[in-house]
Amino acid sequence: ALQADITLRSANMDTHPYLEMKGFPEQKAPVVGDKLIVPMRNVVTNKLQGYQSIRWLSEERKYEKKMLTGMRAKNAVLYLGTRDFPECWLVEGFATGLSVRHALRSVGVQSSVVVCFSASNMIQVADQIKGRKYIFADNDASKTGEKSAQATGLPWTMADELSWDANDLHTKRGLFHVVAKIMELRVRETL
Repeated sequence: ALQADITLRSANMDTHPYLEMKGFPEQKAPVVGDKLIVPMRNVVTNKLQGYQSIRWLSEERKYEKKMLTGMRAKNAVLYLGTRDFPECWLVEGFATGLSVRHALRSVGVQSSVVVCFSASNMIQVADQIKGRKYIFADNDASKTGEKSAQATGLPWTMADELSWDANDLHTKRGLFHVVAKIMELRVRETL
């Protein structure tokens, strides 16, 4: 937590190529050098536990996501938006969370989005979050996202396409498709 605090204090709020690739070219986030720094805070206390860094590996031609060495990832989340909304959506990844938040805002739904960083952590934190809760799961070939969503007992949805998350749906099909999935679930749960 101390190392994460030092790193975040040295970060600049800036745009990042990863966020641009994910459909958010103007989104600012903590950046240190070439790394995007995603803070990870305790789901209950909001105390900083560490961070996830995202950086481009030029030889492998892909982005690497890595948690701060030695940090406690269990119960660590990132709230996008206030914790005070009566509704929240749990997701695994940062870009997925940005897409879900964008979709919710586009139709005027006031909801927070909770980035859980992994399917197993989503199960861990689900009961610790207050209010009405939904999940936008990843559609993994392994069915990890689906099984984790089911394990929480919460209402959930996911993209129909295999190996897609909400951000894939947003960037490849358009924001309306994310909105449609969200609204279908919300309507189904109110009937």
